Amino acid sequence: MDKSSLKLLLIEDSPADAELAIRAIRKEGFDIEWDRVECEVDLRRALDSSAPNLIISDFSMPTFDGIAALRVAREMAPETPFIFLSGTIGEERAIDAIKRGATDYVLKDNSQRLVPAIRRALHEIEERQRASLLEQEKERLMEMLEATSDYVAVTEADGNIIYLNTAWRKLAGIPTAGPIEKSLYNLLSPDVRDLIREQAIPAAARHGPWHGETSVVNAGGEAIPVSQVVIAHLGQNDTPQFFSTIARDIRERKSYEERISHLANFDAVTDLPNRNLLSDRIEQAIVLARRMNQPLALIIVGIDKFSRLIDSYGHRTGDTLLSLVASRLKGVAHVGDTVAHLGGGSFAILTLDGGREDVLAYLRKMRKAIQENFEIEGREIHCKVNIGVSTFPSDAGDAAHLLTNADAAKHFVTVNNGE
Repeated sequence: MDKSSLKLLLIEDSPADAELAIRAIRKEGFDIEWDRVECEVDLRRALDSSAPNLIISDFSMPTFDGIAALRVAREMAPETPFIFLSGTIGEERAIDAIKRGATDYVLKDNSQRLVPAIRRALHEIEERQRASLLEQEKERLMEMLEATSDYVAVTEADGNIIYLNTAWRKLAGIPTAGPIEKSLYNLLSPDVRDLIREQAIPAAARHGPWHGETSVVNAGGEAIPVSQVVIAHLGQNDTPQFFSTIARDIRERKSYEERISHLANFDAVTDLPNRNLLSDRIEQAIVLARRMNQPLALIIVGIDKFSRLIDSYGHRTGDTLLSLVASRLKGVAHVGDTVAHLGGGSFAILTLDGGREDVLAYLRKMRKAIQENFEIEGREIHCKVNIGVSTFPSDAGDAAHLLTNADAAKHFVTVNNGE
């Protein structure tokens, strides 16, 4: 409502008194839309057909009693301010009227009080309406907080819980009703507890909401990864009065990220490191080999005519063969070695046992592992493999050249089943 406009209902048997009241109100800058009634039937009709912002009533009228008018008004318009403007109301009856629901009373011979009383009444109703809206918003917010699957908490500055929503109560095994006499820190793992105390809360108090990835603990003690926001609610002198936090379960996202990372670094068929991950491990191994002043070797094993085998037996048989070869190579590898699948029928073994005799011993074990036939879906598969070796530092000084040299060398060494 525009503060300068007023929809007024007058309960007054005297048109002259009504006109005086209207003039006094308009004189103070109000734009008034008004109606006048003087009996209960007309009052009910007026309240039923419109919604006034204010009701002003005489107290004593020949055909209508002011208290009866107040009773009707409180029945039909309980929130509308109701002011008595009368020349006959006494203090005792005025107090009784206030108890019955009147907003205020003004004597006609003291009409200068009328407009201040109107302003005060309108201000009070606006405050009540504002408070009611805030309460409704609070109720809607609480409904949202109780319905969300996110974990929501409000705490005192020391961490004692003021509010914990249903999702977090269920996660922590706390009854969904009743007070919670514990600290939020009891629902966090020790490392997260320190992070929230030492970083999140100070940052939120100084700079605004803190965002980060942490974890919360469920009823079984399992740490659940979450994306968390911590908000400081400041009082006087910018001192934190309480804190709120929202945490979202990111287990699914973490699992997806891990799958993506795994797919980026591991072969889907053999679950071995792929070429990208192998290159990274070669570079790390070179750093270690330099530090320890010892050679390392990269052995590449390629299934001879692998594409023809797929043409003959199909991709499913080819994938099974790759998995079986991978399993045998892992069985040959030393602890700490990397067995990788480079794609197609090519594998690699990276080892820090890169001396000549070590490599020859490795190749003999590999030959023994591979020479046995592979049984796949009731048939025995005979295959040859080509083997190439490149060593650091004698053959190459980086991952790319080690791979290139070993791949070139494998074309000169072929091991057949049984050879």
